[in-house]
This record gives sequence, C-alpha cells and structure tokens, in this order.
Amino acid sequence: MKTLSLRFESSEETVGNCKSELKELNIEKEEREKYFREEQCKTINVIEEKDAMIKHLEATVSATRLDMESLNSKMEELHVDTPHEDGGQGGDEGHEEELGRDEDDDDEGDEEESGTKDVEDRDEFSKEP
Repeated sequence: MKTLSLRFESSEETVGNCKSELKELNIEKEEREKYFREEQCKTINVIEEKDAMIKHLEATVSATRLDMESLNSKMEELHVDTPHEDGGQGGDEGHEEELGRDEDDDDEGDEEESGTKDVEDRDEFSKEP
C-alpha cells in the first residue's frame, strides 16, 4: 500500500511538472507569436514606405522629363529666333552641329545627341514589371 501511495504521489508530481512546463511553453509560444506579428507589421510599414517613395520618385522623374522637354523646346525656339553672324534669322542652314543635329535628323538612333536616351535607359521606375 505504501508503495502505491508513493507511486501515486510521484505520478501527481510528474503531472504537476508537466502542467507547469506546458504553461511555460504556451507563454513562450505567445511571446514568439507576438514578436512575429510585430516584425510583420514593421516589414509591412517599410514596404509601404518604399512603395510611397517609389511613386514619389516616379512622379519626380516624369515632372523632370516634362521640364526637360519644355526647356529643349524653348532652346530650339530661341535658336531659331536668334540672329546669326551671317545676318540671317536662326534657321538650321549650316548650324546643325550647334544643336548636335545631323542633316538627316529623324530622332532615331541619335541618343547621344539629345542626351536623354541614357536617362531613359537608367529610368527603372517608368518601366512596368
């Protein structure tokens, strides 16, 4: 009888130890889940910030490109309206090199002349994935 009593007490102690260990494991699990959720929220916030920055940069690139086109157009207008040494009004006769143009200027294959092709090639934001 005494042996059974000792076994019963030992079993109760083992059950108690297992319960407390299970509680500790549940607490650890909850802490890890909380940490995971916090890290996930931080990651989502960083992604949203980066997306907003990308959109802002894309808008800036578009605005800058429009500004450049406007300035180039104004430069061409000024070039045409400016009197030259030969007494004529602007025009393109004999002055193609001043604007970096060829006689066959068809805007194809003249990337280095306009200076915008390099910008377009490096403009990763305007390209769709």
